[in-house]
Amino acid sequence: MIKKHFILFITAVLLSVSASAKSRFNVPELKNPVMDLADVIDEKTESRLNTYLQQVYEQTEVQIAVLTIRSLGNYPIEEVSIEVADQWKLGKKNKDTGVLLLVAPNDRSLRIEVGYGLEGLLTDAQSDKIIRKYITPQFKENNYSQGIVNGVIKITEIATDGAKINTDLKVEKKESSSAGAGIFILLWAGMIIFIITTNKGIGPFGIYFILSMLTGRPFQRRMPRKRFGSDDDDIFGGFGGGFSGGSHRSSGGFGGGGFKGGGGRFGGGGASGKW
Repeated sequence: MIKKHFILFITAVLLSVSASAKSRFNVPELKNPVMDLADVIDEKTESRLNTYLQQVYEQTEVQIAVLTIRSLGNYPIEEVSIEVADQWKLGKKNKDTGVLLLVAPNDRSLRIEVGYGLEGLLTDAQSDKIIRKYITPQFKENNYSQGIVNGVIKITEIATDGAKINTDLKVEKKESSSAGAGIFILLWAGMIIFIITTNKGIGPFGIYFILSMLTGRPFQRRMPRKRFGSDDDDIFGGFGGGFSGGSHRSSGGFGGGGFKGGGGRFGGGGASGKW
């Protein structure tokens, strides 16, 4: 009787493990630097990204891959991302120089997963900033191709410590609207007029305040610095202009002879985002 219960128990455990294994996220085979399974990147951009990322790997040993999937299937994106990164083993062995950009459009979720060897360069804070400033603003307008281009270029620049890779891919940054800037100027002008007209003499502080509003410099020195860089492009270098589209006659496939992982390891570094 005891033996029968023991056999039933073992069977239940094995069935449970089997069901759990089957329910895990199905990681696709790594074939190209860009695996656009969600079909959100136009063919010309995909082709250029594939060529660019192959050059990055060959010239710097930093291996960056992009994976788009329609849905995460109720899994946390951090779990899916680390599972993909572990199976793909991006980056050189013993150097762990791999990065994964994962995008799930139906869940409006994305993540930058960073290998052990790059965590000192591509920090969690920098990954978060790339997502917020350069990727999600484009995604919010359904510009997935440009958002991914932005992310790949910025990731590459930081992860390779500014290596020069020949490409016609360009970052396109969303700027604040002219209407918003106009309202801001009017508010500043109103405050200046208020100070001048409501005081017999504006005094040293008034002059200091007006100069601060006009130039932004005196008060700026008193402002605490952020954890890294500024809101400008200077921490990433000067990538200007927009992404030039061009003809769509070429195929989106990659002809570089394969793109296999180099044996790199991941430990959960990076950042996630929503849009």
